[in-house]
Amino acid sequence: MAVAIVQALLTLIAMTIVSPLATLASLVSPAILFFSTRYYLHYATPGYRRERMSYAHYVGLAPKRPKARATVDAHTARKRRASRIGGQHS
Repeated sequence: MAVAIVQALLTLIAMTIVSPLATLASLVSPAILFFSTRYYLHYATPGYRRERMSYAHYVGLAPKRPKARATVDAHTARKRRASRIGGQHS
């Protein structure tokens, strides 16, 4: 990690020498990316949750084989698996 920090600092110093305007852009763009990503994930999370629920429903939340289903029931994993994807358990 120390190598990455030193490399980033040396890059910023070199950019400042070559083009101060490029240095300014490289310092502003991470902030823009950070806030826009937070905004996107705030609204996209329900969509991702619905997608995971549909995959789980399509594949089957409970295993298809009777012995596997009994194992899941014995470990009470069905409710835990359903809650992990935000769905309802049956």
